[in-house]
Amino acid sequence: MGLAAMNRCVYIVSTYYHALISSAKQIVSRRDADIIVTGYIPDGESLSLRLDNSGLFTRTYYIRSVVEYQARSRLDYYFNQHRKNSRLVSGQLPVVLKSYDEIYIFHDDTWVARYLKDSRIKYHLIEDALNSLESIGASNFSYMLINSRLKCRLKRLFHIGYLYCGTDRNTLTVEVNDARGVHIPNMCAQLVELPRERLFLSLSDGDVELLEKIFSVSVGQIPENSVLLLTQALKEYNVVSDDSQQLRIYRALADRFVGKGETLVIKPHPRDTADYSAEFPDAVVLDKNMPVEMLELKRQVHFRTAFALDFSTVSRLKCADSMTVVSREFINEVNYGKVP
Repeated sequence: MGLAAMNRCVYIVSTYYHALISSAKQIVSRRDADIIVTGYIPDGESLSLRLDNSGLFTRTYYIRSVVEYQARSRLDYYFNQHRKNSRLVSGQLPVVLKSYDEIYIFHDDTWVARYLKDSRIKYHLIEDALNSLESIGASNFSYMLINSRLKCRLKRLFHIGYLYCGTDRNTLTVEVNDARGVHIPNMCAQLVELPRERLFLSLSDGDVELLEKIFSVSVGQIPENSVLLLTQALKEYNVVSDDSQQLRIYRALADRFVGKGETLVIKPHPRDTADYSAEFPDAVVLDKNMPVEMLELKRQVHFRTAFALDFSTVSRLKCADSMTVVSREFINEVNYGKVP
């Protein structure tokens, strides 16, 4: 992996989905581009090595962690946060980000996004997950939206704190899967639509094989009568206190959706630490670090149905006849004994 940024374009990724979309876009465009894998990704160093070996990107960097400046007071935050954080973070980076002509990130409340805003470096924002900006107002990231036009203008004018989702002057474009459902108040960036289905359909069988190597995909033979469960890292959201409570919730969910004679296939979230193999010995448990979209790309994989709690960013899958997203109220029903 190199140590100097000389290419026009760089992708900065903090989830496996980000890495998949970056790789697919790079396969299609075949431009000179670097990629930076951040420590937000579980086992990100191994992923960065596979990306490097794929030959898709000119240079691959792995940044395990970055220390950010912590303001000592409200006044320190207002007057010094951007300048001091920019200086502190820049000294920890293996690349000079301002040397790139185009920078692509997927979530603009990460250390790298804050650094770019602090340094007034312009970037392109790509949707964090499929259609995530469609429902951000009802998600855990609703804090990123500012409905007040006056407050947004004042923050822009005086460069106070941070603005997100294309509402700041640093964001050039916001790329989404489907622009029709995206309504971000005070957005000033250009909204760009690139359907993921169109992107994936442009990939050849050889391209898919390359992506399978990058993401260590080994699905094996999925039985014909199968049901797919997509889990979430509920401990990370402070919804449950431990793995046993999480397993109890997903056991109740599986009992509701998996019929007699059907095989349960479980795709855990990358940050999910629960042991599903022990709790579901008859289930097929997929590699949690594999992007679930790889199931779409394999094309021969098919499920009768798929289900998840509404913490999941996956709301539809072509590889399943139907997709059910269960309300969070189900968790309370399990915890209070209302679900047998």
